Amino acid sequence: QILDVEGYTYQNVGDLITLLPAAYDAESKFLVNKKTLYTKIAGIVNSAGDPIFVQDRVEGIAGRLMGYPVVVDDYVSNDNDALYLGKWTDVVGNLSEDIHVDADESAGFTSNSIRYRGVAAFDSKPAKADGIVRLVSTTD
Repeated sequence: QILDVEGYTYQNVGDLITLLPAAYDAESKFLVNKKTLYTKIAGIVNSAGDPIFVQDRVEGIAGRLMGYPVVVDDYVSNDNDALYLGKWTDVVGNLSEDIHVDADESAGFTSNSIRYRGVAAFDSKPAKADGIVRLVSTTD
């Protein structure tokens, strides 16, 4: 499911959390790119004035957003400042083409060795459609 909003607010992040079924809560994490996290989300506070994002590098994560761990990944697109929440272990993977392995005996001629090169194209999608939700912002 996608929640399309105009800018990030405490309420919008809360609305995203409500889209995810409670069955996924225990193992769910937010996924976001660094730019969106620190320019759009890190400055949001709740009604008591407390930040909703708290940094925590000790656990190997960026921090916690409203109690959920946050994973920062450079491969999350900057388009629409997307923020994802879900259980990332339920994923179905597929090799979309055969694995190719090539050997080259001439490359290691002087060292009497053979060089190998392998290529595999892998794609994936969530195993359960309701296991990942996304918030996108249409404004800067």
